[in-house]
Amino acid sequence: MKSLPCLLYRSPGPHKLPGLNPPSYDYIGAATEEEYHRHIANGWLESRDEAIGKVGAARVTEAADDMADAVEEVSEQTRDELEAQARALGIRFNWKTSDKALAERIAAKDEQ
Repeated sequence: MKSLPCLLYRSPGPHKLPGLNPPSYDYIGAATEEEYHRHIANGWLESRDEAIGKVGAARVTEAADDMADAVEEVSEQTRDELEAQARALGIRFNWKTSDKALAERIAAKDEQ
């Protein structure tokens, strides 16, 4: 714990760092241990850099999750995935059945 009184930070906020497309932050004072613990419990952090970094990390994680979702949406199913889905739907197939034909049978069954 910091020595009191102290400032606590979170981001985003009304204050901006200098530079191009700067991150923003807010700060609040804590004069007593009770205020300090209440603010920490509400998401305030002990350093401005930590507050800005936490938001930056969250944005990177969110962008990575969005990218993974987008890749998953456009990726073709593997043969194993197609076969598992076909078995679950009761679709008959053999080794001669192409991936495309199997995917079409699955789609047709899903429409029913």
